[in-house]
Amino acid sequence: MNYKKILAYCYLLFSGIPTALASSLLASAMQQMKKQYPDKSIGQVKQINSIPSLLLSIAAPIFMLFMNKLTGKFKLVLIPSLILYSIIGTIPILFYKSYTSVIVCRVFLGLFCGITEPFSLKLISKKSVSLFGYRATTMSFVALIFNLTGGLIVDTAGWQYLFLFYSFGVVLALLVGIGDFNSGSYIEIQQKQSTVQSGQPDTVEQITVKLQNIEQKSQIKKFIPVYLTSFISQLSYYILPQSISMKLKQIGVTDALRCGVASGLSMFFNGLASLFLKQMQGFLKSKRNVSIFCLLTTGLSMCGFAFSNNYGLVLFTVSISGLFMGNQLANINSWVCTIKSTPLTLGLNSFCTFFSHFLTSYLFCFKDEQWNIMTAGLVQFVWGIILVLL
Repeated sequence: MNYKKILAYCYLLFSGIPTALASSLLASAMQQMKKQYPDKSIGQVKQINSIPSLLLSIAAPIFMLFMNKLTGKFKLVLIPSLILYSIIGTIPILFYKSYTSVIVCRVFLGLFCGITEPFSLKLISKKSVSLFGYRATTMSFVALIFNLTGGLIVDTAGWQYLFLFYSFGVVLALLVGIGDFNSGSYIEIQQKQSTVQSGQPDTVEQITVKLQNIEQKSQIKKFIPVYLTSFISQLSYYILPQSISMKLKQIGVTDALRCGVASGLSMFFNGLASLFLKQMQGFLKSKRNVSIFCLLTTGLSMCGFAFSNNYGLVLFTVSISGLFMGNQLANINSWVCTIKSTPLTLGLNSFCTFFSHFLTSYLFCFKDEQWNIMTAGLVQFVWGIILVLL
């Protein structure tokens, strides 16, 4: 294997970092951001962290629908998108004192994530499904490092310097530009699969037919519990990165480093769990059972987090929540593909995942952060019970 192929693999492993940074990098700096914008409510401050998910939830499904036509030109799309991601991500360091300017930049950041994420998922073919687990684990390690480093930067220099982390997109653009994705690559595998399945790449008419097929009652009955589980579980789980900092403030922890440790551990176990998904699915016999188990355990651990009164308990409960939610996220993706794997079904799942993140700060808006966390945990637990009864 030559170095260009190695660089291609490196990109695939690190390809989830832009999305992870967009949705969680600023989580450890919530207290400092609230001080920066004293006239804004805590909900408005949380929107800085969650607003990229709104554009991501819209752009990702749209690009997934036309992925077959764009796959052959993925470098022409990915390289400029990753560079623009870095530029728009780091620019707020120049005018971080303006809440409106930061929000506008974060909106466009989500748009570029919505372009890069579908291509990354497409490049990891079904025949290399194990790379999804390695990708998630790589993301978890990098997220832990970024959160720890970010916490130190916030405490020693200022929260605005966190925006420099978004320059990582340039590194990924270089990997895409130099990497060899052709010989024996995921592109060829995907194109061959598309040719075998349909004789030629999907046209708009074929996508329309697929849409009509999915709308059949039998398909709808299968997908409803999957998408509801995806939406509800992510809606509740995304409160963790947004609430950890404010919860720690309630128990007297005000430094960003310890906030970063808690956020990083949650994401670390979230990614690590995906490596053990097959074992859990085999033990619990079905993907539905895995989702139920993860809903119940995550719900209970989040309630435990809500009532944690010391730093050690916070670290333990957010780690457990991240562990089971990591299995949940990987299991839902697998569940969707088992029923029917098409750009539309995967796109709808992405919409449920990222739009729920955007809604989190609006739906869980109690002044007391403890109630936000507890309510989110109860929502997951109750949906787990309902899923048992359905």
